[in-house]
Amino acid sequence: MIYQLGSWLFDSDLCLLSNDDTKTELDPLLVKLLRYFIAHPKQIISRQMLVDNVWQQSFVDDNAINRAMSELRKQLQHSELEAPLIKTHYRKGYSLQLQPKIIETQSTEVNEKDKPTRTNVRPNTLLVIGVLLLVVGQLCWYFWPKQSSDYVATADFKTELVTNENGAEMLPLFSFDKAFMAYTRSYPDTKERKVHIRRMADKQEITLIHPTMMISALAWQNQQHSLIVQAVDISLGKCEFLLADVSGFTARSDFTHLSDCNYQTDGYVAFDKQGRYLYYTSSNNELKTKALLKYDTETKTSHALVPARPDLFGPAMPKLSQDGKWLAYLIFEKNKRVQVFLHSFETLDSKRLYQNKSATYSFALDWVDAKTLRFIDYDQIVTIDINSSSVIERLSLPDFVLPYYISHRSKTDLYYTTGNTQHYGFKQVDDFGRGHDAYSIYESKHHSYFIQYDNERQQSYFISKRSGIPQVWHGNKLGVNQLTHFEDKATVLSKLKLSPNSNHLLFERNNRIEILNVESGKLRNVDFLANKELLSIIWGENSNTLLYVEKGDDARVKRYDFITEEQQTILSVNSLSLFNSNNGVPYAATDKGLVNLDTKELVTLPDNVIVDLNMRFNSVDDYFYATDRIKTVYRFKAGDKEADVSKLDFNIHSMDITNKHQILLGSRIMKDINIERIWW
Repeated sequence: MIYQLGSWLFDSDLCLLSNDDTKTELDPLLVKLLRYFIAHPKQIISRQMLVDNVWQQSFVDDNAINRAMSELRKQLQHSELEAPLIKTHYRKGYSLQLQPKIIETQSTEVNEKDKPTRTNVRPNTLLVIGVLLLVVGQLCWYFWPKQSSDYVATADFKTELVTNENGAEMLPLFSFDKAFMAYTRSYPDTKERKVHIRRMADKQEITLIHPTMMISALAWQNQQHSLIVQAVDISLGKCEFLLADVSGFTARSDFTHLSDCNYQTDGYVAFDKQGRYLYYTSSNNELKTKALLKYDTETKTSHALVPARPDLFGPAMPKLSQDGKWLAYLIFEKNKRVQVFLHSFETLDSKRLYQNKSATYSFALDWVDAKTLRFIDYDQIVTIDINSSSVIERLSLPDFVLPYYISHRSKTDLYYTTGNTQHYGFKQVDDFGRGHDAYSIYESKHHSYFIQYDNERQQSYFISKRSGIPQVWHGNKLGVNQLTHFEDKATVLSKLKLSPNSNHLLFERNNRIEILNVESGKLRNVDFLANKELLSIIWGENSNTLLYVEKGDDARVKRYDFITEEQQTILSVNSLSLFNSNNGVPYAATDKGLVNLDTKELVTLPDNVIVDLNMRFNSVDDYFYATDRIKTVYRFKAGDKEADVSKLDFNIHSMDITNKHQILLGSRIMKDINIERIWW
């Protein structure tokens, strides 16, 4: 196609930019850039749009974009142009300033003298032409795509349980030759974790044992019968990535140390065939997001293949191709759906292969062969060809099959576990010193979380899936009652907070803040916060104000007033979370301690309480409560050097405290789940 751009002609097929005086062959990147601007004339194109659609990488250095745009502008300079064809919009992006014109490449007129003369065609020639047309037609029918990439096919699926023991069996992992399957089994009663290896030929199993630490299976070394495990001793705060040679199929394996790790933040690994480079995801404490690291086990150094970014939750599930030439991984980006990316070790380029159609999260990524990837997009098996970056098949899964982790035994035979590995519920502790006596409240087989207690009415508000879709509920001694009636199956609710006058609940629904009148059931949106990514939000000193902290570099505390519609910064120190005391006093948790947002007084923390993104706080009377959201609750007063500690036998999700100092905890308890198989 040839386009006219002012004084220039651009041949997109030949990559040529020309005018009356010059002809220039553009390099492929400039061609892609110019094509994208031509497709979106007179529109402001942000730098992120260029990253997503031109570079198609998870991260592009600003200097690379600057260089490319500078070179493109240089090529488009012309003495007849009064202004540049591409304009820079400060902090917004770039735009092509004119509407391109499409130029016809060939004349449709034929001179009389050029018309072909009529000749007699022999019957044999006609026969040959007919046969050729028939053959070509059949070939076209055979090779022509039968459906678009959005077409969803069906198959005759069969399913069966692969494991059926007590405990939670997770993350099936097939070795490169499918001779072994590894998986991890967690035991909720004893809090143990063990790694099991199944020999597929005879279904015999061994349990991999470490003498002093609990281990979990993470991945097989590429093209080897060695398994990477994460070994953890929580009491010592110790975590290691180890390599276990299981080729001899014995439980007592020798473990080789690969790297230290953080058991709370590091995981998802891949290890190359030569045993030198380890690829794993790790948290960047400064940015509070994850990066994908390449670690050299010989030099003990690492660098980021995918750097941590404020707009990125992080990469996950690095998977080496069978030939070791590619590394596939998932990208979880804020306010975007899950994306599948591919990194080439030959060109060192990364490209996006696929973006989730559904809004759900999934870690179900695996190689089918050296050129084909599989990903589970909610209820569809998506097969991706890495060379063309295109979807070559979509299969609709049965309603009851929702894989979260997958591993292929063959092209049409995969093993999986669901993401529903833990049960979220509520437990109450009446005596701080007797955490082991915690008992369940508002029990349901469905998930419930984010509890808020109304001391005046002596009832609770919480979020629950007991009706199938997350809804806001309230409960008391007489039972529970549903307050909202959302119909979207992809509904996500969080950040539930009760107003100081107990008349309103705020919560986040699908990344938007909404407020519910608990008496009338009326909902309203907080439009002012619609485009903000919130780290934490609470009510202000009354029910007419909200206090919030945004994610990213600017984590100052800000106030929004519903009446005046004004916003102001009330604490210039970056904060990690906000909370209200039982009498409505707002606090901010900072690196220095807890700041009373009314008086700006600082409460220093005891030596055994550390502020981080996981820590949650509450305050009742003179006491402050905190939880690490693992298995510990702390209690202290201002000025205490050491906090009282209550250890629990379940993981904690959220916390609220009643005026009687009863502790209401959102609990996370491992469920009995099994590895399942689906084939077709």
